[in-house]
Amino acid sequence: MNSEIWDLLEKCAESAVTCVNTYATEIPVHTLPFNSVTSINRSWTNDYISRAHLNIIDARTTKKLWMMHLCIFPSHTNNSPIFGFDVIAGANKVTGLFLDVSPGSAGANHLVSSQYYSLVKNTSVSKERVLPEWAKNIFSDRIIAAGNIQNIAEVSLLIHLMLKVLNQYLTSIQMFNNTELSETVIKKHNFYCHNQKQNPKTPAVLKKLGFSDNELEYFSENVLFPQI
Repeated sequence: MNSEIWDLLEKCAESAVTCVNTYATEIPVHTLPFNSVTSINRSWTNDYISRAHLNIIDARTTKKLWMMHLCIFPSHTNNSPIFGFDVIAGANKVTGLFLDVSPGSAGANHLVSSQYYSLVKNTSVSKERVLPEWAKNIFSDRIIAAGNIQNIAEVSLLIHLMLKVLNQYLTSIQMFNNTELSETVIKKHNFYCHNQKQNPKTPAVLKKLGFSDNELEYFSENVLFPQI
């Protein structure tokens, strides 16, 4: 399973965990009932984070595939945006990489969104992914959406950028607790989750990895994007 890309992404996941651990407290989660893949499932929370969630699916030995999902929702009285990072990679290329700080209840002009825009404004990717309608409903217009990345330097640059965005995000959102009514924040969070679950590519990939229909439903509704 030698792969420079996989090695980089494993280190990326380790660095992300270290970063989140600095700010939030890890909470116990249920072991995932999947037999076809190795899955890492971890969650954190604190006063200004309702849920920080990391999931890694490692199917390198069977399908030559490695996937990472990291999503952070502010607390229910915090009007900050939502952090999201997803990557799927084979041994020789990253087939998809997505990084965004998606507008929360305060909209796209939030300070945390502006900080994100400043960090990514000079970033370009070799091949942009075209976003479908469900994604346009929730993501910012500064999302990093890349595909077919075979250049290891580009992968490294995007990982470094993600970690900078993550640290800035976690540093800043703590300033915005008690800035919004909980029902408004929850409505926005549920809208985000609902649209994420319209993505047909996620169940298609998981189906190829051996997930049953029941496992797919459980994974989508209870692991990746649980609505409140």
